[in-house]
Amino acid sequence: MGDLIGRDRPLAVLLAESRKALSGRGGACFVTGEAGIGKTALVSAVVGSARAAGAAVVVGACWESEEAPDCWPWLQVVRELRPQHRFAQSGFEFYAALRDNVFRLVGEVWTLTFAERSVQVPDSKGLRDLHALLSNPGADISASWLLNPDAPKALGADDVLDDEAKARYRQRLDELESRIDEEPDARKAARLDAERQALLDELRAAAGLGGRTRRLGDTAERARKAVGNRVRDALRRLDDRHPALAAHLRGAVATGSTCRYDPAPGVTWRL
Repeated sequence: MGDLIGRDRPLAVLLAESRKALSGRGGACFVTGEAGIGKTALVSAVVGSARAAGAAVVVGACWESEEAPDCWPWLQVVRELRPQHRFAQSGFEFYAALRDNVFRLVGEVWTLTFAERSVQVPDSKGLRDLHALLSNPGADISASWLLNPDAPKALGADDVLDDEAKARYRQRLDELESRIDEEPDARKAARLDAERQALLDELRAAAGLGGRTRRLGDTAERARKAVGNRVRDALRRLDDRHPALAAHLRGAVATGSTCRYDPAPGVTWRL
């Protein structure tokens, strides 16, 4: 401690706090100042003194990166303490909580923690799809519902208009065309023509390209492709930011008309 020139007062304060901690009266001290003035040397001197007095000293350092896991300094502290002490059950639960996998949206930024690595990434539709799947492990979720949660959860492949309905429409159209041709009153003819146009618009709305009947199953197919593309795009972006998480999700998530997340036993999430 003789090498700490001009640090007598802060050293005395820290040593006094160290002695209080050894007697069971813990506290907190903040050592601040510009780089290079000897903060690390000052703290190291106090740590050496505490260890010499029989204290168990553990160190947790902050990580100057947005990718630092939640509670990172405390995670390091608990890891160092585990081999030294027999924790009560609550201590183990605390340690486990620090290791939780996280898939959580705050504002427009996702915090994703897996395998003790944490990243923050911008919001995307694919991440929202994955969040819905992680919220329902082992459940089949319709791609149509993921694409539009307000829509029905299952869509069949029935025609929007069946053959009988189309036949009635055509019959009415034939009648209207005959009456329009024969109607001498221009205003009545205009009303009949407006009805004919409305029927034609309804038929066009129920038809796909080339006049084929549009099927509700086409909506499900579009949802399958859209959700699959969204999830794959989200995983590609994670390949660089969090390779372990991307690999886990590729192995556990299946996409298609229905999508599913099947994690390995014991994998849970804070959502």
